Amino acid sequence: MGIKNYQNFNIHFELMKKHFFTLTLGIALTFIAQAQITINRSHLIVSGQVLTQATDTNKFRIQTGGINKTWNFSTLQSSSVDNIRFGNAEWYPGHQNFPNANLASINSSDDSSYSYLKLDNSELAFEGSYGTFDGNIEISKFKNTILTFPSTYATSFAGSVLIPFDQFYFGEDIDSTGPYPFIDSFRLKIEYNTTSNIEGWGKVITPLGTYDALLQNIRNISRVRVDMKTSGIWVGVPSAILNSLNLGSFESDTSYQHQFWTNDANVGFPLVSYSFSVGDTSVSEIDWLKTKPQQSGINSTRSSFNALAYPNPFQNSITVSLPTNTFAKISVYDMNGKMVIEQSVNNYETIDMSFLSRGIYTCKIIDSVNHTLLQTQKLIKY
Repeated sequence: MGIKNYQNFNIHFELMKKHFFTLTLGIALTFIAQAQITINRSHLIVSGQVLTQATDTNKFRIQTGGINKTWNFSTLQSSSVDNIRFGNAEWYPGHQNFPNANLASINSSDDSSYSYLKLDNSELAFEGSYGTFDGNIEISKFKNTILTFPSTYATSFAGSVLIPFDQFYFGEDIDSTGPYPFIDSFRLKIEYNTTSNIEGWGKVITPLGTYDALLQNIRNISRVRVDMKTSGIWVGVPSAILNSLNLGSFESDTSYQHQFWTNDANVGFPLVSYSFSVGDTSVSEIDWLKTKPQQSGINSTRSSFNALAYPNPFQNSITVSLPTNTFAKISVYDMNGKMVIEQSVNNYETIDMSFLSRGIYTCKIIDSVNHTLLQTQKLIKY
């Protein structure tokens, strides 16, 4: 082969390589575009549904992100289970405190607390919680974005939230000669800085089935912020005062969470989720979706849970209907979340409610043996 022919060969070969690279890249990009998964509002759970989430306390390796991955959780087991119900925000007590919320949930493992959510075309966000603890009403109001729409591979967002934690009276001047002022009170808040990144797509295998899914990696950086009230004004506490009180500085803490979301609208809830810390290679607690969401209206509730309080509306009393050989406890709450009735009940037992004022009440029926929530319903007294 002459020099000229050799040069021509090299030129053609280089051109061929470029065309091949372009073709290969185009095929690869087309494959990625076709295989990517997109999640929007229509893929998430809706009001009036109930699902079962299980927790596995065995050790599992932390999964990694990437494209066209397979995350195998087929051996997950149920160390414990929790029923989660979703309904319109206005169905639940305390909803007046969360005007932006249009969805609420309650867990059977903690039926004294309600979580309020906002779900629209742009995001799913936590708005706060309302609950009764030791007879006291506790309201936690802060917004934290859970997922933005549309979500697909490489979608990301960041946010910051400041959560009131505690406040207490101090009433001392720690150095009467100065320079520190008289401190009336201390106030503690927890600052959360969140970064979310969809860092993988592929398939998730669980005991429920195999699903196309996205891996969401959430990083939370939290630290305690301390304010003091002096001369009627809240200000940050200088490090010198913290040191003089032997409190030192509050170091930030970083944690991570993985959530696997699918665009299968019949699921509508994370298939798998777990939390871990920096340096961890495995986790010992994983939450996973054990059952697909089912309708939990009155008609379906009778067949699936078979517990009901009636008539509704009522005037002076209600009757509780239970499955055969079921021992239960009924709790009734007013619209402020205050418990007005709590007692053990048998099947078709009538409960006097004549002393209650007219209004709307929340009734919960709980199995006394396995402590599962059999029924939650609104009752109207006229």
